[in-house]
Amino acid sequence: MALITQSTYPQPRRVLVVDDEELILGVAARLLRRLPVEVDTALSGVEAMRKLELAPSRYNLVMLDLTMPEPGGRKVLEAIQRLRTDLPVVIMSGLSAEESQDVLNGLSCQGFLGKPFALEDVRNLVRRILPE
Repeated sequence: MALITQSTYPQPRRVLVVDDEELILGVAARLLRRLPVEVDTALSGVEAMRKLELAPSRYNLVMLDLTMPEPGGRKVLEAIQRLRTDLPVVIMSGLSAEESQDVLNGLSCQGFLGKPFALEDVRNLVRRILPE
């Protein structure tokens, strides 16, 4: 696995959304496409890691569910940080931000979206992390 450190974003802006719940995955993808942002989805941590390993420079943001079946969000975040140190990750969770930080136990992320989330929440976060 090669380490990618280039911090220039591919154009157009492309986000990988990872969630084991199809409904949440669909809602997040629809909200992102309204920004406009290109969106890829993954229904599991395994699928997300496969996509990232095949094309590590393809994405400029990952939106990651924290509580998924193995590998859970924490393990996926660790793998992402080993693969690409510059890739921003936003944690999505039904847990509170404080509970999520307890699960992350020292791992850093660039943002938090509490579920359920609204278009304005997603828009503000993406604009902050991926300026146009």
